[in-house]
Amino acid sequence: MWTCYSKYETELLQPDVIIGVGNDVTAALRRGLRQDGKDDILIKVPFPGRLNLNSRWVPRGRWLIKVEHYDPELGKASIRAVLRGTPDREGLIHRAIETDWYYFREVRKCLMEKVPKIT
Repeated sequence: MWTCYSKYETELLQPDVIIGVGNDVTAALRRGLRQDGKDDILIKVPFPGRLNLNSRWVPRGRWLIKVEHYDPELGKASIRAVLRGTPDREGLIHRAIETDWYYFREVRKCLMEKVPKIT
């Protein structure tokens, strides 16, 4: 699929950063980007479905609230601010924020560590 789609899009858009979500997608992108000598622009973040299926984030989020007294409303407010104006007639975005706030928090942390600061 790299030569049919992604290579063309990468050449057309010339991104500074590409975010690969999950191991499989990131590995495929890395192989294609390596062919073009551009694999340094790829950042991997965890795949949310796999993490939620394995229930990895739920216990960590509960631990953060219980032990470190973290207020999840801070993270939820940050996500809402980013998504403000996004249509959500069925309430799916709201539900995702309420249930997956810890995942969004971890992805944000991952990106903040890996994406170069833009000044």
